[in-house]
Amino acid sequence: MRNRLSTRLIPTALATLAVAVFAAGCGSSNSTGPNGSLAGTWTLTTVNGNTLPALFMAAAPDTAWITQGTVVLTSTTWNFNATAEFSAAGVHTTVPQVDSGTYTVSGSALSLVATGDSSVTSGTVNGNTITVNGVGLGSGTGALTLVFQKQ
Repeated sequence: MRNRLSTRLIPTALATLAVAVFAAGCGSSNSTGPNGSLAGTWTLTTVNGNTLPALFMAAAPDTAWITQGTVVLTSTTWNFNATAEFSAAGVHTTVPQVDSGTYTVSGSALSLVATGDSSVTSGTVNGNTITVNGVGLGSGTGALTLVFQKQ
């Protein structure tokens, strides 16, 4: 019998993480200035102020970690790739996350739309840094702050 974490929380957490990370990556590329290029690769550097790998959920004895993440931006689109690791009922699982969509930036505000479900996520851009606040990954995770840096 599978435990509750593996059947309910993990799929919800992964879907929300993907949207959060995409939004963060998209915003940072526009932060390079009024004539700066948004295009390029943005790397997830911290989750709630913790460097990667970063714990984002702990419901004893189960845990979930974000181990790496990047967003590649073109002039209007984003492609996200990240890895999350879960430990549930003594079983360790590595789960790749991949998603894509479109984005817009207005000043320091960014808006990301996911292709699959058209969900919209917001964030801010400051120089070569993108910050996405208040991201929730399901029951027990609380609000997360994700920070990306342009490579």
